[in-house]
Amino acid sequence: MKSILKTISWLLVSGLIIFSGGYFETGDALIAVKAAIWASVLKTPVYWIHEVLWAKAGVTDPVSVDGESHGYATSSVQRKGNLRRPHSNEEVPAVSTSPSC
Repeated sequence: MKSILKTISWLLVSGLIIFSGGYFETGDALIAVKAAIWASVLKTPVYWIHEVLWAKAGVTDPVSVDGESHGYATSSVQRKGNLRRPHSNEEVPAVSTSPSC
C-alpha cells in the first residue's frame, strides 16, 4: 500500500512540475495539461517498478502490499551493523533509564 500511495504522491508532484514547465514554455494551458497527462501515464508505472526493484535489492526499506517493513536496514546506523531490529521471535533487551555514571 505504501508504494501505491508514494506513487500517487509522485504522480501529483511530477504532473504539477510538467504542467508548470509546459505552460511556461508554450503559454497554452491545454498543451501543458496534455503534456502533464502523457508524462504521468508513461512515467508513473516506471516509477513504481523502480521503487519495487530498489526495495527487492535491499537498497531501501521494502514496500509491501500490507505496508509493513520486512526488516531491511533503513538508516546508516543500521546498515553499519550498529543497530538492528529484533526478529519477531527474539526478546527485546530492556533499556536502563538510570544514569550510567
